Amino acid sequence: MANQALTEAVYYILLSLTEPLHGYGIMQNVEKLSNGRVRLAAGTLYGAISTLLEKGWITALPGEKDGRKKEYQLTAEGRLALMDEIARLTELLENGKKLFGGTDHAEDGIEMVLGVGIRQGRKVAERDGGQGTDAGFHALHQVHL
Repeated sequence: MANQALTEAVYYILLSLTEPLHGYGIMQNVEKLSNGRVRLAAGTLYGAISTLLEKGWITALPGEKDGRKKEYQLTAEGRLALMDEIARLTELLENGKKLFGGTDHAEDGIEMVLGVGIRQGRKVAERDGGQGTDAGFHALHQVHL
């Protein structure tokens, strides 16, 4: 299987379907797994489910007769795709740790590579009440090329 990057939404959907879930349960679980950072709209979810069904990465379980609360579950092929993505993400993380000397120094490494004053930008943003003022934004996103 090709080690193609998954979208964040697809990654979290596949993670959620290691046990049978219906659509709303998937939406809730994705939000929980991502600590509220990823929130799926119904259209995004059901579009992804359709694609994942076509790829054979998930299966629809027999459900109620009216078609509501249909549950989905990861297939063996879907599990392999998920494991490939976890391996890909692990490689990315390990390479970042090698470059930045571990997570304790990640911000220093980012500042060194990009020339971005992350701590300075945070201080300006905090000083300005965290309202995302222009000064705070520019301090956070200033890149010296």
